[in-house]
Amino acid sequence: MKTVIDLAQTIGMQAQSVRDIVCDCSTESVVRQCMVRNTRDHLAFSDLDSPAKQMYFLLGILLESCEPEVPEEFGIQHWNEVVNPLRESFSVYAKSYFPNGGSYRSEPHQPETILETAMVAFLDYISKTTLSFVEQIAKRIRLYLAPFDEYLSEELGISASHSLAIAQWIDRTLQNILTEVSNISPEIEIDFVKWAGGGSPIVGPDRSTSGGNESRIVELLDRMGKVYRSELIEHHGNEGAAFWDLFTVGRAEGKHIEFPTERSIVEEKPLVRLTHDVAMCFSIETLYHAIVLRAEKCLSEGKLKRKFLSHRDSVLEGQSAVELARIVGKDAQVFRNVYETRDKRYEHDLVIAAKDIYLFVESKATPPKEPFRDPSKAFTRLRRQFHSDKGIQKAFEQTARLYRPLLDGKTVTLYDEDGEEVLRLPPQIADSTFCVCVTRDSYGPLATNLSLLLDKKPNDPFPWAVNIWDLENFADVWKYFRWNGKQLKSYLNQRLQLHAKAFSDDELDYVGAFIRHCGLQRFVKADCDHLQLDPTYSDIFDRIHFHMCNGQPLAKTKLVHPHILDLSESIRAGKSVLFLDDREGPIECGRNETCPCESGVKFKMCHGRI
Repeated sequence: MKTVIDLAQTIGMQAQSVRDIVCDCSTESVVRQCMVRNTRDHLAFSDLDSPAKQMYFLLGILLESCEPEVPEEFGIQHWNEVVNPLRESFSVYAKSYFPNGGSYRSEPHQPETILETAMVAFLDYISKTTLSFVEQIAKRIRLYLAPFDEYLSEELGISASHSLAIAQWIDRTLQNILTEVSNISPEIEIDFVKWAGGGSPIVGPDRSTSGGNESRIVELLDRMGKVYRSELIEHHGNEGAAFWDLFTVGRAEGKHIEFPTERSIVEEKPLVRLTHDVAMCFSIETLYHAIVLRAEKCLSEGKLKRKFLSHRDSVLEGQSAVELARIVGKDAQVFRNVYETRDKRYEHDLVIAAKDIYLFVESKATPPKEPFRDPSKAFTRLRRQFHSDKGIQKAFEQTARLYRPLLDGKTVTLYDEDGEEVLRLPPQIADSTFCVCVTRDSYGPLATNLSLLLDKKPNDPFPWAVNIWDLENFADVWKYFRWNGKQLKSYLNQRLQLHAKAFSDDELDYVGAFIRHCGLQRFVKADCDHLQLDPTYSDIFDRIHFHMCNGQPLAKTKLVHPHILDLSESIRAGKSVLFLDDREGPIECGRNETCPCESGVKFKMCHGRI
């Protein structure tokens, strides 16, 4: 049974193992391995459970030490050696929560809900990074940070807008190199994993087909992932120099880190310097995130804190209105900042009314705090934040003030700033009404499984808690399929029955399952207590995004009955146990028949479009 001291010692030993492996290796070779294995094509082969976070940890440890006088190449063998201690450094936290794996779970006075809530929140915090596309991060910079450009320029030496422009220039420059490598000679095959390991990257039985381009490929590969200070200054002047100073870090400039819970310096300074003029970018997404991180830290701790927080709240309200209206469709009526009384009492952020659906929406822009390692302390902190005025519980209570009277057969009337009536809602719409909380940042499993912390009356349905990143992706997919409030109503009716039953830390997994399986009814009806959703369900969002942005081919998605894993029975049996009623094979439906998803729409106009 591990104590907290045992836990720290175990993690310390694993961190030292990583330190021993990388300290004698060249900076470039370590960053190169991370860069290649962080790409979409190679993430499946990285052997890491949480690649981004574990690479942060690896590079943070690397940057503690000086560049060796005679550095070794961090090759494939080194990578294989470092994988296990990296994995163990993170997995040891999970093991401490399970039976015979930690002191907390073995103490009988600890309620199971406390342990479960603390565990899922803590593991989500240390293992996951923000799941968003660079376009979404750029949008966040423009909406939330650019209005404070002048102040940020004074405090950081560069504005948010200039930082974004430079990051986009770096993004394009690095992408152009990769594109030229791919296009310079289609007959030549490049093995990037071999390149990362210091081996010859050009493979294939016959190099004579290279057309003399082999040397050009080698030249381009040498520039892969590299950013040059001289080029930044040439193209961006003083801002380029300021960007370099703010976002680059070299060997021996990182503080000593021991635990995965500590912030790695590469999260704030993601360009790792090789020389005075050259740095490497292992992840372009990290560069965009670093701009947000540095700017928001400056604003939230400086003299403009109050103004920034007010602006942040207002922007999120506006984003919520735009994205939900896109989902509901062209007949959506959007009412912002409405009141329950003529004298402006009980304000509500947003009400959306349409023919098929009504949404009572509150937005909460405060990000979640780091959970404590101790379950009791973590649970107390998590619950306090969840139930605060800026938390999901408060959002639910605000929306429920409108929903509950409808359930009681009463009419709800809403007023604008001038005390004029703008909307009258009859009780007949109760079955088509949903409470929604939009958060600016992800709350992970605390939002996808509201049964952990939400207090509600027995007759209250669960609200829908969704972060703005996911809501934007949700709206893009709804627009792509030309769906509207009918499909949203169907999704929410089924989705909100899955709290405490089906588990995933990503809301997009639920949406992906709804898309692929023509609804969530099979999960709702399954006679199982605990179901685990397939984490690949959300892949459809990536495929549609890259199809819409880059024109990548998008194959039709097969509509099939789900394989439902009974998690409780699987744990008891020590092997995978499927729900007994589980059916296999495709979902068949005539084009003019009503779609099985229960939207009430013909199949050809609904899931038939998938």
